[in-house]
Amino acid sequence: MKKLHYYLELLIVLIGKELKIRYKNTVFGYLWSVASPLAFALTFYVVFSHTMRLDMENYLVFLLAGMFPWQYFNNSVNQSPWVFLGNASLIKKVTFPRVMLALAMMGNNAIHFLLALPVLLVFLWMGNIVFHWQNILWLFILFFNQSLIVFGAVLFLGTTNLFFRDMENLTQVLMNLLFYLTPVLYPIKVIPQEYRLLLSLNPM
Repeated sequence: MKKLHYYLELLIVLIGKELKIRYKNTVFGYLWSVASPLAFALTFYVVFSHTMRLDMENYLVFLLAGMFPWQYFNNSVNQSPWVFLGNASLIKKVTFPRVMLALAMMGNNAIHFLLALPVLLVFLWMGNIVFHWQNILWLFILFFNQSLIVFGAVLFLGTTNLFFRDMENLTQVLMNLLFYLTPVLYPIKVIPQEYRLLLSLNPM
């Protein structure tokens, strides 16, 4: 029990360190985490709704519902190649489970994801979409499942980058491709039936 309490305190300290580094010398702090996916969603909304004429009701809400969890996934995976290399001095000085570094980095991004959810609720309200509060349970189940996927990717990429330093650049390229292969900008129903099996192989 004491060891579990120690690990929990260590995780809180490491997440606090991540947050301080992230918002050092910034004025708007947390707002930047919401502004980024919101700006992307608005841009894609204009492009797909008005230029390419994608006919979909409440498309902006659909985009935000996809952009917020995608940002959590994208930020965690893109940062993962340096999760161990970037903390090399700490690893050499202190003995602790290295997996805590991965959890701290994920915790930092998870906090921003959860704090962004009220923004989605505002857009649901603006679109007159009824949100059933019992669905919060399903939301956290999905969040937990996604976190397991992210955790595995972070450990794999963070460890691989110790021996293969090109992994950071390769990860960024693959994440850019994966974004367009994931139904964030478009609903699954627009994908031809013969390609949906391939889409189901995408963990996101």
